[in-house]
Amino acid sequence: MLNEKIFYLLNNFAGKNPIFDVFFIFGARFLIILFFVFCILFLFKISKKAFLTLIFSLVLATLANQLFRFFLPIDRPFVGREVNLLFFPPQDPSFPSNHATLAASVAFLMFFYQKRVGFLAVLIAILIGLARIFVGVHWPTDVLAGLVLGFLVAFAAKKILDYVGLTEDSI
Repeated sequence: MLNEKIFYLLNNFAGKNPIFDVFFIFGARFLIILFFVFCILFLFKISKKAFLTLIFSLVLATLANQLFRFFLPIDRPFVGREVNLLFFPPQDPSFPSNHATLAASVAFLMFFYQKRVGFLAVLIAILIGLARIFVGVHWPTDVLAGLVLGFLVAFAAKKILDYVGLTEDSI
C-alpha cells in the first residue's frame, strides 16, 4: 500500500541521526506552539477581524477533526506494527492529523490575509505534518487529510464571517 511505503520511507530515517531526530521531534511536538504564537500575534496586528477569523477557524477545525476521528477511528502506525517511534505514543485515533489540521487552518488564513508570509506559513504547516510522519505517530494520509481539512475550514471560516458582515467597525 502506498500509504505504508511513504510512511516507512520517512520513518526509516528516524533513530539513525541524532540531529535529524532532534529537528523532527521539535517539529512534531513544539514547532506548532511557536507557529501559533507567531501567527496569532501577526494576525492580531493585521486586524481584529483577521484575529477573530483565526479563533473561529481553530474552533471549526477542532470540531471537524473530532468528528472525523469519531466516525473514522483509524489506528496510528505504531499499533500492531514495528516503527521507529521517537516519543510517547498518543492514544487517540490517527485520522486526520490534528496537528496538520490546526496548522493548515492557521497557515491558510495567514495566506488569505498576507500572501508572502502565508506562503511561508503553509510550508511550516507541511513541515509539521512531515515531522509527525517521521517520528512515527501519523500516516501520510492522516497528514494530507489534515492539510486539506485545515484549508477547507480556514476558507469556510473566512467566508462565513465575510457573509455575516463582520467588519473592523462591527468588532
